[in-house]
Amino acid sequence: MKKTLLNYLIFGLLLLVSNANAQKKKPSDFSGTWNYEVKDTPSGDYSGKIILVKDKKNYKGEAINKAGIKFRFDLVSMKGNQLVFNTFLENTNSMVNCTFKGNAMTANVKVEGDDFAYKMKAKRLTP
Repeated sequence: MKKTLLNYLIFGLLLLVSNANAQKKKPSDFSGTWNYEVKDTPSGDYSGKIILVKDKKNYKGEAINKAGIKFRFDLVSMKGNQLVFNTFLENTNSMVNCTFKGNAMTANVKVEGDDFAYKMKAKRLTP
């Protein structure tokens, strides 16, 4: 009886350790091309593509608006499923705070000197 109980305890511990290791997630990769849009702003709607590339442990990227103008994204911070970029998007000094979930991205865009709350949404086109 004692040996059987000990076997169950050992088996249970092995299951717990195995489950804990399985739950450790590989960091997500947000690289790819994303279609973005920012709607209902005081100066109209904006859309285009964002291209993100993972470079070792960091990201670099750019946005390309509908007119084909490119704006570089400089990574400020990264934690979990959030990336924060500085950019000159649409000729404004902006900070883009992105949250990723699967193939969707939402972002708060803070434009220097502007009190309007800009919201960006994006969908991944390519991984």
